[in-house]
Amino acid sequence: KAENKRWVTVTECWRWGSFYITPRDEDEVANLQACVDTEEMICVSDFQEWEMEECWDGCSTDLEFYGEDWKDDAEKEAFEEGYFEESWDHMEKEGFDSHDTEFEIYNGVEITEQ
Repeated sequence: KAENKRWVTVTECWRWGSFYITPRDEDEVANLQACVDTEEMICVSDFQEWEMEECWDGCSTDLEFYGEDWKDDAEKEAFEEGYFEESWDHMEKEGFDSHDTEFEIYNGVEITEQ
């Protein structure tokens, strides 16, 4: 069976969220401190030990289509409609799997020691 050559990147933006991050070395501590000091972007997924507690106040969701097996724009539009109606259930129905998740935080963080 030929492999399907269709990919979708889903980008979701939330205004607020909480993560548990346990820095495991001096580089991870410095990465967190830089975000506190300069409001530098931080990629939570770059840490060895982290967990998302919650995200809320979602403000946007964008889908980007890649690959050569999309028939046309109408197929992409239909896929997008299905995604916005059923979210990840639609992705599974269409045979898609999640391969990677990245969480990025912009505009600084507030750190609370646990």
